[in-house]
Amino acid sequence: MSLILSFLIAASLQSAAPAAPDWRPLGEVGGYVAFWDRASVVRGDVVRLRMRFIIPPATRRDYAYWISRVELRCATAQVRTVETVNYRPDDSPGTIDNNPVPWEPINPGSLFDRIRREVC
Repeated sequence: MSLILSFLIAASLQSAAPAAPDWRPLGEVGGYVAFWDRASVVRGDVVRLRMRFIIPPATRRDYAYWISRVELRCATAQVRTVETVNYRPDDSPGTIDNNPVPWEPINPGSLFDRIRREVC
């Protein structure tokens, strides 16, 4: 009986593990190389996902990249960033900004518009 219980607990823990990131390239914006994580997409009235921006080596100071948690309102074509974590070159987290910014319209042809077409 305890063997079955152990198996069920182990199976439930494995299914609860987050998916490995699936970074998809978006292109360059403001000198940074942008990606979105397809594996992080959570759909609902508000779609949630992660984005990663790589800082070019020539302009790096303390950080090599940042990852932002982004929300999209598909019905009204709006977007906002809810959290940004800056990462050092050794991949350790640095500063964290978890103050959501106000909702903004998604501009046609923008990186967010490309993501919206994929996830909404």
